[in-house]
Amino acid sequence: MWADVARAFAARVGVRLVLLEYPTPPKMMECLKTGACDVGFLGYDPARAADVEGFSPPFIEFDYTYLVPPRSPIRSAADADRPGTRVAVVRAHASTLTLTRLRRQAELVRVDTPDSAFDLLRNALPTSTTSLRRSRRRGSYSKPLGVLVGRGSE
Repeated sequence: MWADVARAFAARVGVRLVLLEYPTPPKMMECLKTGACDVGFLGYDPARAADVEGFSPPFIEFDYTYLVPPRSPIRSAADADRPGTRVAVVRAHASTLTLTRLRRQAELVRVDTPDSAFDLLRNALPTSTTSLRRSRRRGSYSKPLGVLVGRGSE
């Protein structure tokens, strides 16, 4: 989806598009700060707004979900926000920013990449992990872990 927006933007301003993908928001921020990238697609975070020239108004909405082990009692987003629940999240990711605002009781276990979150879940350290619905499906196919539950959007 972001690639389609980038293609349309490049066509509109009449420049050649070169798509680069970075594994984490901090890596994207580094690219923007050094000038190696001209435009980046990131969820809004006031903490990083000072480090870039600015953010546009929101133009893409993403669904978020939880991935839990098959026998987990967690069946909804509300089930995941209980004392004793640990949720693996990717540091500085838009889903983590959203979950941080919404969570009341669950403990967030921060990792650097989605694969690290999958590894923690596979080893039963957190009780779930959360991110974009599409990336969780892609990851769960390549690394069988569990079932998708809950839904939220940003």
